[in-house]
Amino acid sequence: MMENERELLICELIDVVDDLLQYINPALIPNTGANIGYALRKARIPSEVASVSGGIFFREGKVVRSGSVLFGADNEISRLILTAMKFEPGIRCVANLFFHDTALSVCEDLLYEITELENENELPGISIMDWGVAFAAKDGIPDVIYSRGRTGRPPVFRLFGENPTEVRTKIIKISQHMDKDNFGGKINGN
Repeated sequence: MMENERELLICELIDVVDDLLQYINPALIPNTGANIGYALRKARIPSEVASVSGGIFFREGKVVRSGSVLFGADNEISRLILTAMKFEPGIRCVANLFFHDTALSVCEDLLYEITELENENELPGISIMDWGVAFAAKDGIPDVIYSRGRTGRPPVFRLFGENPTEVRTKIIKISQHMDKDNFGGKINGN
């Protein structure tokens, strides 16, 4: 049963990633790569969370994935999901994207629930990922958790959902609205 769940999860995530390669606005992809992860129902450890090995990039005018969809491929994505699941077990998927004001404005227009992480509230000795999700989860996990960044910390924009299909829909809606607003160019240095 567990092996079947793992195979189905990988297939679902691959389908979503393939769609995103076609429809994501490249401005949502950080220089370090975007990623999307999906956890098994009762995941407790990073090896129970699948994501794109190496991430998703915008290269030579095309969105590409760097590697295969695998369990345990991205520690940051795994930790974000596992922390979210402690507060809301149904939230099993997250995408890590590039933050900028245009995407935030689109999310506000779409009435997504949004939480900003203010870096000065960080707690020493606690992972920013664990702290950030826990801080934002006061009333449940929002659709978006973001930080504008600071010296040594890049801006981050994370979309949460119950499954990859939900997160894909959010990413595509954001991308379409950005395109409608004539936001065609990259602004994150790619």
